Amino acid sequence: PDFNRYNYSTRDIWIYQPWSLEAASSPSPGYTLLWEISHELGHAVTNDEITRKYGGQGRRQGALGRETVHLNRKDVVRHLTLADAIRAIEWEHQTTLAQKRIIEVEYGLNVREEVFLAEYQYNVAGSVIRILSGNFAIPALLGIVPTGKGYSAEQMNELAKDICRNAAQEMHLSLAERY
Repeated sequence: PDFNRYNYSTRDIWIYQPWSLEAASSPSPGYTLLWEISHELGHAVTNDEITRKYGGQGRRQGALGRETVHLNRKDVVRHLTLADAIRAIEWEHQTTLAQKRIIEVEYGLNVREEVFLAEYQYNVAGSVIRILSGNFAIPALLGIVPTGKGYSAEQMNELAKDICRNAAQEMHLSLAERY
């Protein structure tokens, strides 16, 4: 994708293939399409607020504390800082909350709390995996099965941030959480 040409500013969003079983936690392309579209819309509507709160544009490509190689272009990707990681986790948090509102308000569908929390768990797991590994991984292929039980969205958000904080501390990175 050419994110420089097609992005939120140009009113474009990118949707991962909803018919791919690897794409989501559901085998239903319709269910996956609904969650994919509403999630990317959530990213679009929360982007400016997250940028105001954290500064910078934020980066999702790269790994916390280490350089990686971009798989498609073979170029080296600068490491993520803890500030990048915290921003990315908070963006997923706000996006997923907005996603639920979009589904309920714009589409007029009721989202049961346990379904929402299972999807939230799936999203936050993907974010943490991406931050630590530098790769967009599919949580289900790593054995992650969301339950929608045990933690609220806010608790999962803090747990994800704590994983990043602990990893940054272990790597002796700056612990600054803002740019």
